[in-house]
Amino acid sequence: MYLQQKPLTDIALCSGYDTQRSFSRSFKSMFRCTPSFYRKRNDFLPLQMKYDVRNRRELRGDKMLDVKMAEEDKLYLVGYDGRTEKGFKVIGKCWKLLHKNKDKIGNRTDQRFLIGVNDYSQFKFEHTSPVFHYIAAAQVSLPERIPKNMKSFELPSGRYAVFTLRGKNEDSLEPVVDYIYRQWFPYSTCRLNEHSRYDFAKYGEETDEKGESEIQFWVPVL
Repeated sequence: MYLQQKPLTDIALCSGYDTQRSFSRSFKSMFRCTPSFYRKRNDFLPLQMKYDVRNRRELRGDKMLDVKMAEEDKLYLVGYDGRTEKGFKVIGKCWKLLHKNKDKIGNRTDQRFLIGVNDYSQFKFEHTSPVFHYIAAAQVSLPERIPKNMKSFELPSGRYAVFTLRGKNEDSLEPVVDYIYRQWFPYSTCRLNEHSRYDFAKYGEETDEKGESEIQFWVPVL
């Protein structure tokens, strides 16, 4: 609240800038909008920590998480699913099947990404291990002509906090997810949507020379 009331010129000087103009230029390059527009939006999206999704080491700036808010219509998905009662091997099995048969899925709406959904609606612990429903799928315009042994799924329309990074699709997102829920949300103005008990990751299909692609982690918020 203090910063919301403080003049932008004072904020610029306190932040080490000589002028409000230089502060606004740097702010816009980081947040893609002016300080005044950001203030009116009334959302606080704190700067993110740097993570190495494989070794939990700090990363160079080009791998920093990017955070934005997004409104998304209902998502239709087609793919494979399973529950983790017998361990997380079922997740790898779903992805293996999806990569093998993804070309059979018709009317895909986004060829750039495949989606992994963590459905916590029936979440529980068994022998200290988390049990939840997992889906590996492609986004489609409508769930029609579903290939044999695949299923269709729907995610409701809503508002999301979207975290973007680069990494290898096979790397665990556990350190990133842990940061998002344990550290980022408590310091932001975003509130988790408790009625949408899921989150999902979009994994880029196009990789660079390092075998890395764009990865987006979407969390439902109010």
